[in-house]
Amino acid sequence: MSIRIAIADDHPLVINGIRTMLDNTDIELIAGYPDGTSLLEGLKECVPDVLLLDIQMPGKTGEELIPVLQEFYPELRIIVLTGFDQIFYIKSMIYLGALGYLLKASDKPTMLSAIHTVYAYKEFIDPALKPDLEHAQQNRMPHIQKPMLTPREKEVLKLIAEGLNSQEIADRLFLGLRTIKNYRLSLLFKLDAKNSIILIKKAAEMRLV
Repeated sequence: MSIRIAIADDHPLVINGIRTMLDNTDIELIAGYPDGTSLLEGLKECVPDVLLLDIQMPGKTGEELIPVLQEFYPELRIIVLTGFDQIFYIKSMIYLGALGYLLKASDKPTMLSAIHTVYAYKEFIDPALKPDLEHAQQNRMPHIQKPMLTPREKEVLKLIAEGLNSQEIADRLFLGLRTIKNYRLSLLFKLDAKNSIILIKKAAEMRLV
């Protein structure tokens, strides 16, 4: 039985390259999507076992899509497929719910290993990134740069600062409660805050609200 995967990436060369890479393997590429909107539409018809998801795409970004996918397709295993090798992105994507983080420059054995590992519901981090990740964990430095927030995260942060709870924010934005909770957790992580009070304080200090 083959593993069915889909790819969301706005570069056709990436999709075609992976399609070629998967020839004569037990992994079948069943769909490719150029943006988040077409991905969400396609998943209504067919849900793969594993999704390779780019971070930066037209419309909805990977950061915005993961909480939505987690809510509506909890069995979908997500591998972030990107050229970004910054530790922040790795931690952020895994924190949001991705099971894997893979660089686009990875070779075929690494790609196959990532898909098989995540298919088994186990976490996979590109081996090329592990030394930097371990170094960052051993030498944690205070956050001094303004975190990169998605447009939706900025919107949720603004509503948190206005005193709305998660359900009220969900109602205001017409999103699911779980999605809002994921955004809230992402904001806490990005601003290194333990609770909403500290979150709002740090956001104000960084002039994010």
